[in-house]
Amino acid sequence: MKPMWMSTKLCVVCGAPAAGVTGYVFFASGSIRIGAPFCKEHLDNHWEYANPVFENREALEVFRERHPRLYLERVKGKKILFLQTSQSETAIAR
Repeated sequence: MKPMWMSTKLCVVCGAPAAGVTGYVFFASGSIRIGAPFCKEHLDNHWEYANPVFENREALEVFRERHPRLYLERVKGKKILFLQTSQSETAIAR
């Protein structure tokens, strides 16, 4: 079930209208949703961002614990995106 605050029509980075989707979203429950929306500018540079996009910080910790290899390959050293924008992080994941 998609959270009410998640729009598939707005970029997960900047909130501009989405031009396409890539990757997936990881939720704190451990469930996933295929396709995170990105505007044209951010879609062209999606490799800069961690894949998956996370629901919140709790989801990041669940992912790190359950999928340590994927965390090292797809998250560490990249910009992490959170759906709950109050938790957005511009720092690079360590």
